[in-house]
Amino acid sequence: MDRTQAQALLSEFGTLTGLPDVELDEAGIGTFVVDDNILVSVGFDDLAGRLVLMATLDQCETGPAQMTAMLQANFLWRGAGGASFALTPNGDTAVLLFPVPVDANAIALSVIVQSFIDVIETWQKRLAAIDVGSEPAVVPLASAVWG
Repeated sequence: MDRTQAQALLSEFGTLTGLPDVELDEAGIGTFVVDDNILVSVGFDDLAGRLVLMATLDQCETGPAQMTAMLQANFLWRGAGGASFALTPNGDTAVLLFPVPVDANAIALSVIVQSFIDVIETWQKRLAAIDVGSEPAVVPLASAVWG
């Protein structure tokens, strides 16, 4: 996928979902708002030739227990619905990332975006429920892999 194809996919996605057209800027980043409160950024990764969905979890506290929970969710991508948690390059904000398959069409992208939103909402609640001062939870490896 090249940038022109990525922009065409985003335009089709906008038409399908009723969201305004998402325009990639010079840096290859576009944004849209879902449910009036979730800002989703979509970036074109020109090295991989794909789109990547991104959302910050900046409204959530991110102490050691929250960071541990997010890292545990990254294990085999199970806890984050195939997405991955990361920190912004300056290290002060948690971000959820989901690479869009290069062969996705507008219908597939709409399903992916809805799943991504569901994961964001789930994790906003999950992180808010963890006491910032609590000790990180330890999950045995066998439970993480097979549980």
